[in-house]
Amino acid sequence: MALEGYVASAEEVRRRIEKVFAGLGEVEVDGIFIFNEKLVDDNFLYLTGIGDGVFENCGLFVTRSGFQCVFSTVLEEEAIRYSPYNEVYVYKNGEERDRVIAEVLKEYENIGVCYDRLTYGFFNHLASKLPDQKWINVDFALKKARMVKTEYEIQKIKKACSIVGEVELQIPDLLEEGIRKEITETELAVEIDYLMRKKGATKIAFDTIVAFGENSSFPHYRSGNQSIKPGLPVLIDFGAGYLGYCSDITRTFVIGNPEDWVRDLYTTVYSAYRIAIDSIREGVPSDNVDKKVREFIDSHENYRGRFIHRLGHSIGISVHDDGYPGATFNNLFLENMTVTVEPGIYLPGKAGIRVEDDIRVKKDGVEILNSPLKSLDEYILV
Repeated sequence: MALEGYVASAEEVRRRIEKVFAGLGEVEVDGIFIFNEKLVDDNFLYLTGIGDGVFENCGLFVTRSGFQCVFSTVLEEEAIRYSPYNEVYVYKNGEERDRVIAEVLKEYENIGVCYDRLTYGFFNHLASKLPDQKWINVDFALKKARMVKTEYEIQKIKKACSIVGEVELQIPDLLEEGIRKEITETELAVEIDYLMRKKGATKIAFDTIVAFGENSSFPHYRSGNQSIKPGLPVLIDFGAGYLGYCSDITRTFVIGNPEDWVRDLYTTVYSAYRIAIDSIREGVPSDNVDKKVREFIDSHENYRGRFIHRLGHSIGISVHDDGYPGATFNNLFLENMTVTVEPGIYLPGKAGIRVEDDIRVKKDGVEILNSPLKSLDEYILV
């Protein structure tokens, strides 16, 4: 089977659809329409159960009563027929597409769409073809459903995490060899990407970040031609995709004996990480954990105000999987949310240190899905 492992079962897909409609609460929606223009909407992958693909100019429609259909171009027909949906409408051009979609949707009055995902131009085009329909934003319901993972999803994420864990074990050897060969950030990033593929990644989750020395103070740095500088941080942020799901970890190494200020910087970030890991469990407000971590970092005068991003993000189909425990969840961590924990301190022109693990929230704590972070001594390569 060409897409072996990529496609969820009909039962898994059915549960996802039911979860989305349950998340609507009292919002009256007869069906939900998802459409990909030039880029695939992750919600399309979530509701079809197909883990990955292009699916440009394709869509789906699902109802409370159980009706499921997908709309596909001829180009994507073969792949899309792997989904558990029985109804597949295929078209060759935009005119056929508009006619088929209108024919199906005209039977329903209240149609849910994701305002954040449809372009203004396509939404207006859609509304002009179906002027009698009422269009209702259902972004929040998809976000609620996707934030709390099923066991099927968690197993895929765990595999993606195990891949980066295997690669992490080989990074010290890459760095030691890199010192001899004066390897650049870009060259090391390429080596890490290759190893992820070799270990079973079906894609690279995002552009791998390798930042040497002072470049590590840029949180979203683009790797360049800088060579390793002994005694300063080597920050590596990388993630594997596995059958439609992602991992995302960050490790900071040091080549040679670190200067005292580097050691203090890492120790502070590591302690902040431990505060978060020890605090998160089901029912704990995410704001409270973030505040604890931020207050701890800010208690160090040299680092005050230098933790400049959120404590983490959700991971799943995408590496930033549509949210974090915010207002939609009353700011509470819930069981089976999968999120990152990634405190960091960034000192412009000097260096930055970030550490990051992927976790599963449980009733009594967390399950770290990748190889757990260690203290600095484990990442010093003398």
